[in-house]
Amino acid sequence: MMKNLTYRLLATICAFSLIACVDNDFRLDGTSLEVTVGGETTVLPLGFLEQTTLAELLENVDEESLEWLKIDENGNYSLQFVGDEESLEVEGINNNIAVPEMSNTFYAQYPKLDIIAADYTIDETFEVSVLHGNNVLDGTTVPVAAGITLTGIEEGTLTHNVSYEVPEQVSSINTIYFGDDTHPYGSLIEVRFKLNELNNINAGGHVSVELRAPDGYVLRDKSGNELPNNTFSHDEVDFAEDQGEVLFETYLSRVDIDGELDNHTLNVPVELEYHLSFEMLTHAGTVNLSTLPELHVGADLTVKDADIVLNDSTIIEPTTSEEAAEDITVSGLPAELKIINTLDFVDGNVMHLTASGYSWLSDAAAEAVVITAYFPDTFELAAGDNYEIEGNVLTTDLKALREGLYVGLDAMDFGAEGYVVAGGTIGLAFRPEVEVAFKKDAVVKLSELVNSGVSNLVIKTSIDALSLSINTVSGIIDYTYEQAEEILLDGIDEELELEILGTGLAPVITIDFTNPLTMSAIVSAELTPKKGGVALEDNRIEIKDVPIAAATVENGEVVGGKMSVIIADESMRDNYTDPRYTFVACDVTKLIEGSLPDALDFDVTLQTDASKVQTLYIEPKYVVTYGYAVDIPLAFNKTLGVRYADTVDGLGETMEAVADAPDITVDDIALIIKTTNTTPLNFAADVELLDASGNATAVQVVLPEEYILCGSKDGVNKACSEVCLALNVPNGDVKAVADIEAIRFTLEATGVADERVSLNANQYVKVDIQLEVNGGITVDLGTVK
Repeated sequence: MMKNLTYRLLATICAFSLIACVDNDFRLDGTSLEVTVGGETTVLPLGFLEQTTLAELLENVDEESLEWLKIDENGNYSLQFVGDEESLEVEGINNNIAVPEMSNTFYAQYPKLDIIAADYTIDETFEVSVLHGNNVLDGTTVPVAAGITLTGIEEGTLTHNVSYEVPEQVSSINTIYFGDDTHPYGSLIEVRFKLNELNNINAGGHVSVELRAPDGYVLRDKSGNELPNNTFSHDEVDFAEDQGEVLFETYLSRVDIDGELDNHTLNVPVELEYHLSFEMLTHAGTVNLSTLPELHVGADLTVKDADIVLNDSTIIEPTTSEEAAEDITVSGLPAELKIINTLDFVDGNVMHLTASGYSWLSDAAAEAVVITAYFPDTFELAAGDNYEIEGNVLTTDLKALREGLYVGLDAMDFGAEGYVVAGGTIGLAFRPEVEVAFKKDAVVKLSELVNSGVSNLVIKTSIDALSLSINTVSGIIDYTYEQAEEILLDGIDEELELEILGTGLAPVITIDFTNPLTMSAIVSAELTPKKGGVALEDNRIEIKDVPIAAATVENGEVVGGKMSVIIADESMRDNYTDPRYTFVACDVTKLIEGSLPDALDFDVTLQTDASKVQTLYIEPKYVVTYGYAVDIPLAFNKTLGVRYADTVDGLGETMEAVADAPDITVDDIALIIKTTNTTPLNFAADVELLDASGNATAVQVVLPEEYILCGSKDGVNKACSEVCLALNVPNGDVKAVADIEAIRFTLEATGVADERVSLNANQYVKVDIQLEVNGGITVDLGTVK
């Protein structure tokens, strides 16, 4: 029964011990917790030193002694020397090139464009039969009484075919316009009704006439009004006694045709339907109808103009004006440029192109003259208004070119093999070719193209002298800059005897680069330790050809490419797998062999990769920036004064219960110290028993000859230890333990447990203190702290 009770009490005590500490958090006021514990051994929790991190332990160390001590984002301690962001202004690469003035003049024989057709005359007369009742009057001389009504009618089609010779530059004709300066509405068509012999007995009457043209023909009246349905018509026009002729006039204004050509000849059929009727009263007389009344149609068909459809016939073939051809030199290219593939220019750089000649052409006709200029293959022209661009070929019309064109030069492209640049200069053979042709399917008034007084066409293309701003350069660009820096490491108090030599903790060197060039670069660096101003050449470390990302262009702004170069021992590689790092394995321990150097000579070289084509965005200047950090992980020894002390108090009632317990001797009492340590530091421990006044009691702890709390081997896994400390009581009187009110526990670092483990702020030390009693005792659990 006593054994079971003991187990239950120990379980209760263990549960209480989770919160029993020096903070006196445990309270059960008003509840009786007095129990009797008996059996072989009783363990009572007296308290614990709270878990204390290395960062908290170092708070008590002299700050000046740790002036160079840094802690990184992961909590690791090291000596750290950080350089502010260093910058270097790279000489601005020249972003302008000069293109000299160029001018070329081209000549061409202007073709004859007249449409040839003899002015065609229509002169047709038709007899009109005379009816009296149902009888046709013949040519016999007969007397005619007054008041007789005579009628007549004539109708039919007047057909003619008019041919025109058309120049080869015309593919078809849409419309022919008729007329001349005298008849602006078209060619005059006269329709005359002549009574002839019948006029001898003419007592007056009326006549109707109609003239109808085919579809596509346009007739106008005397006032120039277009007649509907292509029909000229007058009904019952009166004629007077003795009026032997009635005249009707209309105009043939134009003919809309689908003018297909047959061997450069246009055939236009003229078909006019006519209809005439009349009614006449007679007065008494004699008439001989040997000459009947007549319908006469007459016209002079004069071509005034035509809407012609042009073909793409060439006025001059692509040709170079050798007299004005030039070899030009483009200078001012970046001196670092060795082979050029392309030059991309800033928007707004323009060439001015003009042409002269054909000033007598109307704008509409000038738009039908297409001019194609073939610039050197290296030119890439910018798109714009009033012209078209395809690579190095510009196409426009004469109207736009004679008004002047401003054409942007986008780029110069030298192909995949590129152009070898010497001294920032390239030579170009400027041999533009020009082709002039009529625009296919353009519809133009014939009169706008006809000018018999001018036969030579003069086209002048010119490019003013230019200073072009470069946007980007593509090619082999061999650019290198070097910078030397001295990193001072002095100022460390040597009396601290920081255990660097032999720790096995390799330094980590970080170089943060910002590359302003829009092309990848490679960096090389040398670090040489110096002691007393003397460079330790044998301890130099080097890295070579480490790639640095290219800058990018975002919304017209250059954003530098960033890369952190990590120089460290191979064992550190797994700590730097993030893409922002480039890890370079190196024996960096050479930098601190023997002792910490006074300084590091830092020489860095950044250069482009001249083995491949790269593109450089041109800026007025470039600023290369870099920062550095030298981290030397540390192991500490006791000279740093890493010390921690704390007191567990409130033990009086517990210790009195132990002193009053029957059959208890000094040999039955011991302190159990349990420690948990994740720091790599070994700690020496001291335990002191205090009375209620804070003075040392007569009872003291018997410590082992060397009481050391062992450090963690890796700084992560716990190093746990347990020691049972006997009590030294004067005269062996166990009653003396009743004076014990508190226990003072002191830790002091004595060195490292494993020299290859660095210090981290989150490593910690924790101490639990228990009282072990052989035999049974009665104790109030409320007093166990």
